[in-house]
Parts: sequence; structure tokens; C-alpha cells
Amino acid sequence: MWRVADDFIAAQDDKTSPAITRGLEQMRNGCAEVLGGALTSFSERPPYEAHDLAVFAHDLMSTFPALTRRLTTPARKAALDQLRKIAASERDPELARALNELLRATVAAR
Repeated sequence: MWRVADDFIAAQDDKTSPAITRGLEQMRNGCAEVLGGALTSFSERPPYEAHDLAVFAHDLMSTFPALTRRLTTPARKAALDQLRKIAASERDPELARALNELLRATVAAR
């Protein structure tokens, strides 16, 4: 989604037009909602087991860090703060490890 938007914007003469600015803002807000929903999943036990959430955290490694770079600064900070809080409070060792790996990858993706 972001690659298409980047290519589209690169092809425009006025890269700061109000329509482009509004579109990017909508995309950023949508990403923030999706990432917030993903993070909320880690606090939903039941129905999810810790092992399944650890697998989910590993799967997020391929997208979460890159998407957080696209968020506004306040939204990125909120996502990182939420992930830190979840990782710090996790008692299952496998899931805690996976969450901390995701956190490190996301911080490094700045």
C-alpha cells in the first residue's frame, strides 16, 4: 500500500497538494488503528494462548516496524509505549521474548 502511494506521489508535480496531504493523513491514521488492534490482541487471553501470540509477534516482525515508521510522531510514540508496556508485563517467557524482539526491531527501524 505504501509503495503504491510513494510511487504515486513521486509522479505528481505538486507533492504537497491538499488532496495528497489528506490522503497520507488518512493512511497514517488507518495504520495506527491497525497496529493498535494488533497490539490489543496481546491482552486478549482467552481466547488466544501465549504460544499463539508469540507466533503472531514473530509474524509481525515483517510488517510492524516498517509501518510504525509511517505513523505520525505521536502515534508512533503511542504504539512503542504500548508495546513496551505489554512486553514488560508479560509473564510467559516465550511471549515476552517475542514481544521484546518485536520491540527491538521496531525501535531499530527508526
